[in-house]
Amino acid sequence: MYDRDATRTSMGALVELCRALRQYKDEMVLAGGWAPCFLTQGYFDHCGSLDIDLVLRPNIVERYERIREIVERLGYEPTENAFRFERQIASPKTRNVWRVEVDFITEPQAAEKLPKEWLLSIQRDLKACIILGSSIVFKHNREFTFSAIMPGDGEASTTLLCANVVSSLTMKGQALYRMKDKDSYDIYAVGWGG
Repeated sequence: MYDRDATRTSMGALVELCRALRQYKDEMVLAGGWAPCFLTQGYFDHCGSLDIDLVLRPNIVERYERIREIVERLGYEPTENAFRFERQIASPKTRNVWRVEVDFITEPQAAEKLPKEWLLSIQRDLKACIILGSSIVFKHNREFTFSAIMPGDGEASTTLLCANVVSSLTMKGQALYRMKDKDSYDIYAVGWGG
């Protein structure tokens, strides 16, 4: 489904991002396409993901400006959506350049604490970052430790909280309106191998 070189590059970016945001480790949970990949290790040859989706605890959104600074310091650039960043990253293996997107997701009540100009900037793509029920990942998750080659910095490891089967399927179910094949693939993978 995805080029393995691209997903290895994205996984390296995930390690780098988690290490940079380690002070928020208990306040964020990995969801989206990477969660099924971790959940099915050893049972299903999952293709991985190109983007990184992190669900933020609603109370941490008040400190979101600091998170933005850390992400931008890593070389990610903000998009029109205040909760989405992107970066062009060269593969450590092939030197091909891949775009990696990072989305921060939270509950609607957390958005009420944000500056009004931020809310205006995310109205067009509100469903991508404000998801009712996304806090399920804080009740249903598990810890994973993994390693990958970080962008330009060699191999490293990190530990993160990842959506478990229950919360991963819940989050994917909420994304089905997008009609993306990858969402159906992830649901199948978790159901078969998770």
